[in-house]
Amino acid sequence: FYVQTVTLTNSLAIPVTGPLYLVIAGLPNGVRLATAGAGLTQSAQPMGSSYVKLQLADGLTLQPGASISLTLQFLNPARVRISYNPEIHRTLGTP
Repeated sequence: FYVQTVTLTNSLAIPVTGPLYLVIAGLPNGVRLATAGAGLTQSAQPMGSSYVKLQLADGLTLQPGASISLTLQFLNPARVRISYNPEIHRTLGTP
């Protein structure tokens, strides 16, 4: 396992309403997001990308200036270099 802490901050002047998801697109072949609660996108492009739902402090919004930290765990048996494109999605269903 490889572990990474990610911090996301709302730099807007208004709250961001959720639910919010961090989509991890473009993981190398053989690398899998193994964080508890992770899934694969069903509608967000690129399809089949890993994602994790963000746990908002009030359950609904990320206030201006507020930050969220989460720990990502990657299964990487071949020990290849891990790179990906992070994207934030807001959706009522599975991304």
